Amino acid sequence: MIIKLIRGILHLLYLFPVKKRKIIFECYLGKQYSCSPRAISEYLSEKEGGRYELVWVYLDTPLALCPEKQVKRGSLKWYYHMLTAGTVIMNSGFCQRIPFRRSQIVMNTWHGGGAYKRIVDSPELMNWYNRQISVFLSSSERFTELEIRGAMGFRGEVLNTGLPRNDVFFDAAKRTALSEKVRNALELTTEAAVLYAPTWFEGKEMRDPDFGKLCDALSKRFRKTFSVLYRKHYHESAKPVLSENVIDVSAYPDMQELLLASDVLVTDYSSSIWDYSFLGRPILLYAPDIEEFRKNQGFYYDPEECGFPLAKTEEELWKRIAGFDEASFRSNMEKHHNELGSCETGEACRMVAERLKRK
Repeated sequence: MIIKLIRGILHLLYLFPVKKRKIIFECYLGKQYSCSPRAISEYLSEKEGGRYELVWVYLDTPLALCPEKQVKRGSLKWYYHMLTAGTVIMNSGFCQRIPFRRSQIVMNTWHGGGAYKRIVDSPELMNWYNRQISVFLSSSERFTELEIRGAMGFRGEVLNTGLPRNDVFFDAAKRTALSEKVRNALELTTEAAVLYAPTWFEGKEMRDPDFGKLCDALSKRFRKTFSVLYRKHYHESAKPVLSENVIDVSAYPDMQELLLASDVLVTDYSSSIWDYSFLGRPILLYAPDIEEFRKNQGFYYDPEECGFPLAKTEEELWKRIAGFDEASFRSNMEKHHNELGSCETGEACRMVAERLKRK
């Protein structure tokens, strides 16, 4: 009832015309300047400079790295820009209070690729997405089938672009520059780095591996000295237990840059495995709670069937590292991309820009 009342009042903003070349971006509900919205924003600023008015949403404090105009989420200016922007671009859920107009493009880039963790089906969720979104970006054919059309029940336009945030993985010059930028910022002194980035789910008990043994195992297998970059999920409140050669990068603003600066990825069910797989670098899954997760939430594609080396115990993890075979892994990744019908080509931002011109 309250939402309907607010939506009714907000219709007064229809008195202001929609500005076709104004785009407002909201990433993780205003918490970050990152992910695919950032990639699209920076592409438009570089390639279409002056064509668009770019506005970013922040939740509590202005986004430090964002060079564009910013508005606070929930403020009157936020409502004004939301209802007068020709295009609204977000990477997660939308605000049900906003009565978007038919002349607006409301684009969801989503915040995960591949098709791994199952999304809980919800009639309310389906109705919400169909009512608010006009365009959805997809990372793969299976993501479209299982999550966008299936769990979310979305029946609108889907663009098979891949994730804009992953374009950087297909650009050799940017890969090198950003990797060096991160290593310098973190003052890494070891020859290599492993990014440890566990995901999160309700009731999850953090069971991190022994980081000293992890570095030793990786050093023996790849003949390099290793540091651990610990990336805590933004929903996780517990502080990591740090030790020598372990750097907490949870506050680092851009996950893609951390992936580029890492030589190995260790995670469990995070969609970062999809992103990182396009670099061709080693991925190892450490999932001591996989049986619990499989029972409570489940998977579209079970990690044990995707070609990623998976360990349920620390002892298994050391064995998977010692026996890691690069040629076999790359073959498995190519097969995995084909099975999911990957849409990743490094051209997502360009395709989004073309779609915006076709309003």
